[in-house]
Amino acid sequence: MIGNHFPGRGGDGSNLAFRNDTPLGNGAANYNYFMDTYDTGGPVPSSVTSGVVSLQFYFCPNPDDPLAARHEKFTMSFKDASNSTGFQWGYARDNEVYWRAGNSGPFTYTGVYADDTNWDGIKASIDLTAGTFGIDYYVAMTNTWSTLVPAGTPLGNSMTNFTTLGWRLEDGVNGGIGGKNFFDDFTFKIPAPGTAGVLAFAGLAAIRRRRN
Repeated sequence: MIGNHFPGRGGDGSNLAFRNDTPLGNGAANYNYFMDTYDTGGPVPSSVTSGVVSLQFYFCPNPDDPLAARHEKFTMSFKDASNSTGFQWGYARDNEVYWRAGNSGPFTYTGVYADDTNWDGIKASIDLTAGTFGIDYYVAMTNTWSTLVPAGTPLGNSMTNFTTLGWRLEDGVNGGIGGKNFFDDFTFKIPAPGTAGVLAFAGLAAIRRRRN
């Protein structure tokens, strides 16, 4: 995990690079990021057990890999404090975007391909009261947002709160320098009684308090 990697989205010098330099067959890189009040601007994420929480960010993936197209490359898990995974999002070796409710069973492949020369975006929302989620996708090439997963889709596993982002990057990602997988411009929204805490930060912030 490399913070303050250049260049970031919009030409600044701050994004988060996630790389797995190990050859194929040596295993995936796994990393858990635990949110706290620094991310929310006030509310303790584990204490928010109802309402809608959300996350938005932009990413630039590794170029297409020479391996089989529908084989996982990067996967992000949305989890609560008990490590229960509500849903996952990611992209395959050929950069086709996929998702699934929970963390088991087949992925749903969307026919959307992330552009390794642009910063596409993800906007995910979780309704903790209803036990549902939704995902919107931003295509940088056309400057448009579209629905990837309709809001109201049931979570695969129940989530008491939203506290953790799980990152997984498979091995044998050879394009670029050890794999070019960049992330930038994160925004969390966690409701609190009478207000909403919001903090937007570059990928640099996500690595300052590196935790495994």
